[in-house]
Amino acid sequence: VYTGDMYVRVLIPCILKNYDKVLVLDADMICCVDVADLYAVDLNDFWAGAVKDIVFTGYLNGAVPDTLEYTKHVLKLKNPYDYCNTGVLLFNCVEFRKYYSLPYLQNYIHTHHFRVYEQDTLNVLLDGHIKFLDRAWNLFSYTSNFIEKCVKLAPLTQAQEYYLARQDPK
Repeated sequence: VYTGDMYVRVLIPCILKNYDKVLVLDADMICCVDVADLYAVDLNDFWAGAVKDIVFTGYLNGAVPDTLEYTKHVLKLKNPYDYCNTGVLLFNCVEFRKYYSLPYLQNYIHTHHFRVYEQDTLNVLLDGHIKFLDRAWNLFSYTSNFIEKCVKLAPLTQAQEYYLARQDPK
């Protein structure tokens, strides 16, 4: 069940206004290496760093039939296959705050209702401004046959990156 408090992730750069950079990890994340290595990634002028969502690319390629249309017509992403999972998110708060204020984000959340609440919202807000991180930083495990199906439906290059990342997850 998704609740309104999930949107806090969208607001983090504005809530933590005294920070230039913030690393956000989902509570179910298992870290195999020091996350300081991830925090040290230079984002340059990118607003955030994230990993492309391998499961979502499976949705786009037929696992969830209308996802490609939804992504093109509702989310209006430049490239639907660049959709990122926000379970691992490295914010460049300085750059993000140049474009979005807390009142703007609060209004946006209240006026836009997406399928995958904060994740869709962040993909829309960050579109074209995400530094794509090594897939090993946010590696899905096969918790169901559906996840495995999505990986198999993903574009070949993304699936190959995923299988390579499984050999040395971070």
